[in-house]
Amino acid sequence: MLILSTVIPNEGIQTEMMKAFPDLNFIYQKGWTDGPLREAEILITYGEDLTEEIIEKAANLKGMELMPFRAIEERGIMVTNAKGIHKIPMAEYTIGMLLQYEKKLKLLLKNEKEELWDRKIEVGELNGKTMLVIGVGAIGGKWLVLVKPLG
Repeated sequence: MLILSTVIPNEGIQTEMMKAFPDLNFIYQKGWTDGPLREAEILITYGEDLTEEIIEKAANLKGMELMPFRAIEERGIMVTNAKGIHKIPMAEYTIGMLLQYEKKLKLLLKNEKEELWDRKIEVGELNGKTMLVIGVGAIGGKWLVLVKPLG
């Protein structure tokens, strides 16, 4: 089975995919070229470059990640996603932004650059604060696990 991806992951991920699925043939490339596109059974893409014309050329397509819905429905193509793939980096980013806000890091860095040492700047703590998570999906759930040790 040929899997064509216009998303080009780092070499470590490519190696993991080949080890996990040794019977599958992965092609990673920028853009769409007719040869692999006509043979591919699965497409992995961010989707912004995917058109109905590309769907028409993908004669063996059985599944893909992002889509022009009308053409997909007409062909009966299965659509999947990568739910939760960014849960760790997004949860960590959120904690970083909370700390940046609470510790007034932008102001402190600005003052440091200007060699201004204002000891009156009051920084807060996340410890003991009440935080609300609305919609505990993959990111929110991981965030809750990571933020719990902060108290």
